[in-house]
This record gives sequence, C-alpha cells and structure tokens, in this order.
Amino acid sequence: MTRWRRTTACERAAQWVSLELDGELGRLEQAALARHLRRCDRCRASSDEVGAFTALLREAVPVEPARAIPVVTPAWARRRAGATTLGGGALALAAVLAAVAAIVMIPHSGGNPSSKLGFSDRHQQHLFAREHVLGEPTVYVVKPPAPSLTPRALL
Repeated sequence: MTRWRRTTACERAAQWVSLELDGELGRLEQAALARHLRRCDRCRASSDEVGAFTALLREAVPVEPARAIPVVTPAWARRRAGATTLGGGALALAAVLAAVAAIVMIPHSGGNPSSKLGFSDRHQQHLFAREHVLGEPTVYVVKPPAPSLTPRALL
C-alpha cells in the first residue's frame, strides 16, 4: 500500500506552472506561484525553460509524417472494444426495430392507414421497413472511460 505524503512547495509550483501554461490556473494559485517563483531560483529557471519550450512547440508548424505510423492495439483493448460495440450494436438494432414496430403498429383513425405514409398497401410498407433496417449503418455506443484519479501530466 502506498503511503500518502505531503507535496513540497516546489512540486506544487511545477504543477501550477503546467496549469498556467494551459490557462487553467486559478487566481489564488497564480498568486501563490508568483510568490514562490520570486523566492525560488530553481523553480523560476525551470518555469522559464518549460515556458520557452511550450511556446516553441505551439509556434511550430505541424509536420506530416513521411509515412504512415502503424499503431498496434493491445489484445485486451480489442477484446474490450468488441464487448462494448457488441452491446452498442444490439442497442442500436433494438432501437431501429422499435421504430419500425411503432410505424407498423400505430393505430390510424379512419381511411387507408398506408396512404398517410405514401405506401399503396401494407405489404409495400413492410418491404420498405425490412429493406430500410438492412440498409442502415451500424451504430456503436461506446461508454466513456471512468474518471481517472491519477495526477495530470506536468507538460
């Protein structure tokens, strides 16, 4: 079991420098960071170096790679994605079938029920619904990842 330990002022300052570069630092933390940087030469030098490097990266023109870079997905991720997409596919199929059933089973008041939808008879409506379901793209519902409790990167 990992024991909890208090962070030092310099560790907090390093995190605050990163947040400040991204524009995510609150006013109270900005004041604390400025006070710390006035007193700590090492953190001030580190802040200047990280700030210059970040500015250099942000000003650089994006470069396209010369060739495609293959990314191998680990087997556990493929299994997890397969399980997730299977559930999402079933959900999408159920939604489409419910919509078709609603269209077919809606009770109509008076007249020819198919004429309201532009079909000449009920058989034509069923054929259209069946072809429409088969021609629809598959929709995958992916669950968002659980929030992480790991600390954010410093850069």
